[in-house]
Amino acid sequence: MTPYIFMSAGEQEPLLEPIRRFVSRLHDRHFAYEFHTKPDGHDWNEWDAQIPACFGSLIRHLPPAANHAPSAEILSPHGKR
Repeated sequence: MTPYIFMSAGEQEPLLEPIRRFVSRLHDRHFAYEFHTKPDGHDWNEWDAQIPACFGSLIRHLPPAANHAPSAEILSPHGKR
């Protein structure tokens, strides 16, 4: 089984065409993936804007058991409850 791949690129991204070719190869080889384009370019603002969608996708594609992490007790900085 291949890993799930989340990809995004800005429509002003200098490498948009090679990225699209890569996504096409993922499709041809039956990888599980999602690819999004946004109007922006290749910068921190674009990357930061994609973080919620990326983590949302990650959570949706984790195996069911991985979605249920054990609860942890909250301790004070000194190890006391």
